Amino acid sequence: MNLNALLPIWNGFLVHPIMHGLEFVATPLLGVVPAGVAGALAIVIFTIFLRLLLVPLSLVQIRSQRAQMAIQPEMKEIQRKFKGDREGLARAQMALYKERGINPAAGCLPLVIQMPILFGMYAAMSQLATVGLTLDQVAISQIQPGQVTYAASRSVVPYPYNQFVLARLHVVPHGTSPISVSVDDSQSSVAWQGEQLPLTHAQDLVLTPGAVPQNANQNPPNSQAGTASIFLRSGVPDPDGITMDRDVPVADGQSYVIEVWVNGATTNVDSAKAVITFDPSLLDVPQLETPPINDADAAFKSTFLWLPSLGQPDVFHIPGVSFTIPGLLLLIMTVTSYLSQRMATMPTEDPQQQAMMRSMAFMPLMYLFFFLNTPAGLVLYWLTSNVFSMFQQYFTVGFGLLGGDLERLTGRDFQPPWAHLKRKQAMVSALAAKGNGRVTTYDTDDQFNQDKAPTPGERHAAGATRRPRPGSQGKGRRRGKR
Repeated sequence: MNLNALLPIWNGFLVHPIMHGLEFVATPLLGVVPAGVAGALAIVIFTIFLRLLLVPLSLVQIRSQRAQMAIQPEMKEIQRKFKGDREGLARAQMALYKERGINPAAGCLPLVIQMPILFGMYAAMSQLATVGLTLDQVAISQIQPGQVTYAASRSVVPYPYNQFVLARLHVVPHGTSPISVSVDDSQSSVAWQGEQLPLTHAQDLVLTPGAVPQNANQNPPNSQAGTASIFLRSGVPDPDGITMDRDVPVADGQSYVIEVWVNGATTNVDSAKAVITFDPSLLDVPQLETPPINDADAAFKSTFLWLPSLGQPDVFHIPGVSFTIPGLLLLIMTVTSYLSQRMATMPTEDPQQQAMMRSMAFMPLMYLFFFLNTPAGLVLYWLTSNVFSMFQQYFTVGFGLLGGDLERLTGRDFQPPWAHLKRKQAMVSALAAKGNGRVTTYDTDDQFNQDKAPTPGERHAAGATRRPRPGSQGKGRRRGKR
């Protein structure tokens, strides 16, 4: 199956609504706060809005967690009864889940729903980082038979970063012969702050009427940091005005679009010149277009705190060190991922659940490596989502396993009153009589009966019925006389 055929559906139903939502929130903020701050606030506000929409699913997860905590005594008894019998244990556990109306998989539902949103956010931030900002001060826009020359620059922040569309050629092919369209690197250039970057040659684009170009969606050539490349892509603009349909066959005598892309290889670019050559007997170029710039794009491409832009990864490099070092935002995201995960995990005696918990313990580190080369805006999205989850967990089920971690570390119980599982109202009253003011869970009612203190009336009754040892009163009087 051709995955490119699914792109219009993927973009139309998820990626572009996220893009437009971020731009919608960021636009009114641009005149109030700096552009980078407007982009960051737009991501935070949009993330909170998405998480509020997911609250009903989160409540399903929380109810499942509390229900599984409530059946822990029965679960322990089942484990004792079927010790060594895995099949019997599994059947008994599923029967208990069915009897109590518990779905063990309900706790995974919010994460399953969030993953498509996460990938959609990744695609949206990637497009916001590469689409919508270009070199807008055109110096040369020239169409000649067999050659197109285009040069432009930009003198105000933000500057295009990494990959961006420099220009679009509207072309009309003729005949049936293959048409080779190439970049003349000897006359082309890419520069940053007055320094030209060495160009890496890209593959030519070959248009054959009646066929889809094999490299219509080619990637830029592998370029080392500090170098650049100019490469070509082609297709027909989608109705959304953002993406291109690159699976459309080239048609004789019909308009087709060739995009001139610049890759700065993880570097900003402030000027570029591209010279495109072709056979004028096989190809006409009636229009050379400069991509329009959307005002909201500046919000996601401007500096924010220590970040060059929200479209660039939050990493830094040390000279002589070959690996990438995560930035502060990435580290904070990793810590909040761990805390959020611990708060969302409830204590359990189920071996299967415990094994799952152990396997999930490494997820925050996986997030760190996953986000290492993604736009910083995506990291901010996940960090905001983590903080939202932590607040939601605290005000519903408390600190979860994190509460036990804090208690072992400090000797204090930080769990809020509503986080303790209630067994019986009598237990609540008895614990209140102890003066601790909170509800504690017990494995069985017998344990509770052994632990609870007698009321004053019970002490009096016990003293009234207790038989004194013979002679004890007399001995007491004699000691008193001495």
